[in-house]
Amino acid sequence: SKLTGAVQLQVLLMCKRLGLPLKRDLVLVATADEEKGARYGMEWLVDQHPEWFDAEYGLNEAGGFALMVDGIPVYTCQVAEKGSAPYDVVAQGKPGHSSVPHNDNAIAHLGQALYRIGAGLMPHRVVPCVQAFFELMATRMPNAEVGDLLRAVLVPETSEAALARLPVNEATRLMFQAMVRNTCAPTVLEAGLKRNVIPSQARAQLSGRPLPGVDESIFEGEVKGLVGDTGKLDLTEPFRQGVAFDHNTPLFDAIVGAMHEVDAKSVVVPYMQTGGTDARFLGHLDMQVYGFVPMRYEAGLDFFELCHGHDERVSTHNVTFAVQVLFDVICRLNKAS
Repeated sequence: SKLTGAVQLQVLLMCKRLGLPLKRDLVLVATADEEKGARYGMEWLVDQHPEWFDAEYGLNEAGGFALMVDGIPVYTCQVAEKGSAPYDVVAQGKPGHSSVPHNDNAIAHLGQALYRIGAGLMPHRVVPCVQAFFELMATRMPNAEVGDLLRAVLVPETSEAALARLPVNEATRLMFQAMVRNTCAPTVLEAGLKRNVIPSQARAQLSGRPLPGVDESIFEGEVKGLVGDTGKLDLTEPFRQGVAFDHNTPLFDAIVGAMHEVDAKSVVVPYMQTGGTDARFLGHLDMQVYGFVPMRYEAGLDFFELCHGHDERVSTHNVTFAVQVLFDVICRLNKAS
């Protein structure tokens, strides 16, 4: 992201201009195609220049923003992310002239499949990093009832009721819901060539997001459980599992310490991103990659309401805040080496 690039570049410049005596290399890797698959960016760099990633730690995007839970700002340190499962759901039917409708219309069949996907939820699953996210957050809540609700999100029988009662905004509630299950959302529709012709096939592109540790067969089985017999699944690109990194490290401790310096009451929790980042290409390496670009919560600038939304933006105050905290993280980690 542009925010991450600008903040990390400024931190690198500060280290250089101040002559900071580093005990290890500090490398800035900036690529431009993460949103387009990263084939010519991170994927190419890892393949062609693996020596650039001979590092113990990596700092990435997708974490650091503050969530408001019962009025308490909770800062997210991304230590895991979901993978990718780009399925299409395809419905077949009988072609014909639109003036003579029939009950074997591919578009109607596809509509039934999409209704099932939109109305249903994939099974409740809790992976270790998500367990740590909710449990640590629960221990830091002044209101014991809110802590109990956060723990209840982790239990299949109580999860949905607890989510409905949690004192969070709707964007955060939906994110929490997506953290305890695989997800699959329809994003593109393709059907028909002419208004007066009933097509023989209708197709919808699905954006599948498997949790770390979930393989292709498990994920496909869960999608089929939603779609039923109203459509056939077609995996259009290779299935990619989610990745997770260890959050019990000196880097995580440095982040907690830097945040405590600017806010003694700050709560920092390990977090799983419900989407994906370039960290997916680094999961096989001997390094820990965290997403952390710290941003204070600001009313009207909610991260998940603006991310990929209209008028996507961030305040200059938060850019400055991110630079200050990340520089402190680098200094603390350098001292701990």
